[in-house]
Amino acid sequence: MTKSSKLLRTLLAVGATLLLPLQFAAAQGPWVDQQYPAYSGGFVIYSRLTLPGPTSVWGFRAQSGPGSDTNSNHQIIFSPDDGQTWQNRRFPASLRDACTTDGLHSWALNFDAGSKAIQLLYTATGPAALAPLPTAPPQDARLIRFFSNENGVIVGDPGTATTWPLYRTTNGGASWTAVALPPPRLANDVSGSTANLCQLGNSLWVPTSGRQLLFTHDQGQIWQTATLPTTGAARSLAFSNATSGLLLTDKRELLTTTDGGKTWTPIAPTGALHYAGGIVAVPGTNTYLSFGFVNTINPEPAAYGTALSVDGGLSWRTLDKDVLFASMAASSATRAWAGEYTTAKLYRTSSLVLGSTNARPQAAALAYPNPGTGQFRLAPATHPRHLTLTDALGRQQRELTLPAGATALDLSGCRPGLYVLTSTAQGQTQTQRLVLTAP
Repeated sequence: MTKSSKLLRTLLAVGATLLLPLQFAAAQGPWVDQQYPAYSGGFVIYSRLTLPGPTSVWGFRAQSGPGSDTNSNHQIIFSPDDGQTWQNRRFPASLRDACTTDGLHSWALNFDAGSKAIQLLYTATGPAALAPLPTAPPQDARLIRFFSNENGVIVGDPGTATTWPLYRTTNGGASWTAVALPPPRLANDVSGSTANLCQLGNSLWVPTSGRQLLFTHDQGQIWQTATLPTTGAARSLAFSNATSGLLLTDKRELLTTTDGGKTWTPIAPTGALHYAGGIVAVPGTNTYLSFGFVNTINPEPAAYGTALSVDGGLSWRTLDKDVLFASMAASSATRAWAGEYTTAKLYRTSSLVLGSTNARPQAAALAYPNPGTGQFRLAPATHPRHLTLTDALGRQQRELTLPAGATALDLSGCRPGLYVLTSTAQGQTQTQRLVLTAP
């Protein structure tokens, strides 16, 4: 039995021990059961569900049993038609990572037991047809992502290197070139798991074990690092656009960024945030979903389910309490999929109450520059505006009324940190997260 198959077997056995006595209810709230047809028993853990096209669903799952280690495997699954038909590709427990651009074009890093080498598999017709490319990838390859059918990146296992091993391809993976100026690496730091990185558009963010964040905004040409203000490890990471994101840690901390990941600020959210689960963003909105256990102490069925935030993570409300989800993806305000923990059940929804006015695409900035040191500008208005400024804990810090035409906003007396600015005029309300930095 290989080390990876033993690890998979152990993880799934622990999940079985913890969860067998509990009763899993039928999906409630906005979710509709979409039973995956190829389920043959055992325990399943979904990870990295993605929605790469308007009707496509792509994901990764580990399955164990029943009865034998030979039944422990990894699978890449794909549906081109919102779950009406499926194809999958099974691997032994040696699959390192996999990704897709549209559900059809997919790549997978697999350790081949015979040659003792890492292979790069590729397909243009869905995961069932994955086959090795003629040229081997870098043999320290750990994570892989593609931004288009030509341009992709590999993050390597650094070993004792003092810089990050980063590679880039511009020909679909046929050849790889080391990044010319890789960022420095802390001693003993390694990249995180495939479950806690985030890709959106031309950007990729990769948390590391040393509380660093490795990221690029130009498809891997230039890389940067940032230090996360936490003593914990990154559990889940989500960005709604290239600049705004949330990061959840295993210390029950929620961090936010508004500059693409360069700087992060802790916030104290209210409501039912699922600290022991994951978070996903609805692209182009201020809306996030959290799922999994609410906490890591005495998990109960009542702590399952999904929570929704429409204000960038400041407050959360419960959508359902019935299903323990292991993975989730949302591609728009009306389309989301989720995979249940320990069974092969998949769920989908088109009514996450995301179509409300709170979940529309973000409006133009209310105040700028953001972040700023205290002196902000606002677009001119033809009517007076009532402004309030609250901190991340909901405490009001400023309240004032600007006359019609006024554009200057002086917040220089406020301490550096994260705030919420609310503007009300003629019955219309706008809100914006505002970051104040030291002069």
